[in-house]
Amino acid sequence: MNKVTSHANKAFWALVIGTVLILWLVEPRWVAHFSAIVYSTWLGTAIALYLGLNPKSDLLGTNGKIARLGSERTKQITQMVLRVLVLCFGGFGLYFSIALIADAASIATGGYGNLVSVEGRLAYDSWSDSTRSLPGVCRHAEIQERENGDRKSYMLWFCPRLREGATYKFMTAPNSEAVLDVIRLK
Repeated sequence: MNKVTSHANKAFWALVIGTVLILWLVEPRWVAHFSAIVYSTWLGTAIALYLGLNPKSDLLGTNGKIARLGSERTKQITQMVLRVLVLCFGGFGLYFSIALIADAASIATGGYGNLVSVEGRLAYDSWSDSTRSLPGVCRHAEIQERENGDRKSYMLWFCPRLREGATYKFMTAPNSEAVLDVIRLK
């Protein structure tokens, strides 16, 4: 393990432990969710850009089959593909961070009052769909709004499992549309 990979491993564990501590210690819950989203997005983006842009980072590792048995050309191509994928992830993180910065400014000035309230039936939750979610961390949901019946997509970050078909009140960040608070309605 080279020095770059060692730094990235430490940063990854700081990401995981820091996010868990934020979710565990910060109150109210919506502030904890927003803080955890911002922290994990920014640190994850920084890690991805650090690994992708640093020419000394070894994304292939030493224990994999390609690293042990592949030709030099195969190793170089695989390393380049991995670097591009990591940089794409970092680019997406930067793009999402723009909305988070706008949300942070909005929430700092108006608090809970600046969140957008959406009432509706949960039409789809990707909790069990492993291709579209990371259960318990980030997943896709479609909400059929109560007012006009339209279905709209939202991101559920660090949210417990919800029951499809049930009616909820979702408090979302105004720009990123990340769900920060969920209240079940009867």
